[in-house]
Amino acid sequence: ISCPSNKTFNASGGCEITLSTGDIGTPTATGSNITVVGTRSDSLALSDPFPAGETRITWTATDDADRVASCIQIINVTATGGDTQAPTLTIPADVTASTATCSALLDDELGVAVADDNCTNSVSITRTGVPVGFIFPVGTTNVTYTATDAAGNSTVGVQHVTVTESVAPTISAPANASYTCASEVPAASPSQAIAADNCSTPTVTVSETSSGTGSAGSPLVIVRTFTATDSSNNSANAVQTITVVDASAPVITLTGPNPQYVECHTSYTELGATANDNCSGSSAATPSGAVDADTVGTYTITYNASDAVGNAATPVTRTVIVRDTTAPVISCPSNVAVYLPLNSSATSMAVTYPAATATDSCAGPVSIAYSHASGSIFPVGPTTVTATATDPHGNTASCTFTITVLYNFTGFFAPVDNLPTLNVVNAGRTIPLKFSLSGNKGLNIFPTGSPYTVSINCDGSLPSNDVQETNSGNSELTYQSGDKYHYNWRTESSWAGTCRQLILKFNDGSEQKANFKFR
Repeated sequence: ISCPSNKTFNASGGCEITLSTGDIGTPTATGSNITVVGTRSDSLALSDPFPAGETRITWTATDDADRVASCIQIINVTATGGDTQAPTLTIPADVTASTATCSALLDDELGVAVADDNCTNSVSITRTGVPVGFIFPVGTTNVTYTATDAAGNSTVGVQHVTVTESVAPTISAPANASYTCASEVPAASPSQAIAADNCSTPTVTVSETSSGTGSAGSPLVIVRTFTATDSSNNSANAVQTITVVDASAPVITLTGPNPQYVECHTSYTELGATANDNCSGSSAATPSGAVDADTVGTYTITYNASDAVGNAATPVTRTVIVRDTTAPVISCPSNVAVYLPLNSSATSMAVTYPAATATDSCAGPVSIAYSHASGSIFPVGPTTVTATATDPHGNTASCTFTITVLYNFTGFFAPVDNLPTLNVVNAGRTIPLKFSLSGNKGLNIFPTGSPYTVSINCDGSLPSNDVQETNSGNSELTYQSGDKYHYNWRTESSWAGTCRQLILKFNDGSEQKANFKFR
């Protein structure tokens, strides 16, 4: 018989390896009817896992004459990284105990931990966290168990040992208190109570309930409950009662003058009032009442206020007087110019003109009076008409316009030419001026100082015409047949070589002009 060669295998990350027939190899034997059997040194079957280390396989060959031959093959298993699988650990159940003091003696109550390992039965178990003398304090203590196999792999488990004590803490609430304003009441705080416990510092909480508004008829009652709780959840309560009574109503003070004067047809501004309260401070009072700023009259605004607890202030009133001291707005028609009737001796006439208009934003009608009524007889010339508007409260406004009654002047007749012609005449002669006013209007047609002349430039830019007809005599005005006025204008010899403009100003306010050049 000849054994397979020795083999080495790596059980990576474990402590054993399972090998196949091909992995191990097959021995060879000579003879007749040979039977070959392999036997492991650990007496396990060849198909069982091979442990780390050296395992010998004895191969035995037997022929039909029961003759035996044998050889030994070595299987060496290495474990790279060694045994990396941690053992299993079963720890005792958590323990809960109660005591009237601040600790408890516990020993057998803790129980025993059990461990197992995949590679070896040699597993050590250690325990930490157990107080000296097995005397556990109130609260939860963690007992730690550690199972470690031969390869150093370990498993940790924690057992919780909870000790509670049955003695409740003590607590004292602040003394009952009374206040006038809710704002004076300090905010609730756990630090306001005094609490103690036989084993630990208790936790203090506070809650509160309230009822009532805080007025004399309905006091605000605040009940604060302080609760002290120790580490074992034992608790104790203490109560503080706070009473708040505000019996003082706000006082209202008007802002601005009383009475308040408001001009009609302007906007009304409510001046307001301030409510001052002993608890809530200053706030705006609430006004009631309306003011029509377009209607003259006396109005009343009433101010009311209440504080936060319902105490009502004594109402305060303000008188608002809407008055009208503003004049209306009046608009006159445009100036009116009319001409006297043609072919008549009339020097006045009836004139009808448009009406003036007036507005007043304050309620009520506005009347308009005129110094000369429409349809009145107006003399020749300009007449000023004054229109006066009066509102219902006696305020007035005026405007004026002019009614002008004019002559029907149609221009100068020959020998004098009308503008822009420059009439050429001899200085020192009398010039006959002829014109018509469509009827004999009398000889009082010129106001004082008319006619008159003014110097003008002789620039040669105007057309000129010699005056062929001249009269001798003094300057005078006559009315002659044929509906013509004749005015003999006496010129001065000293005007020779100059140019002048003759201006006839009529008592209707109009002016008629003619230009002359003297030689």
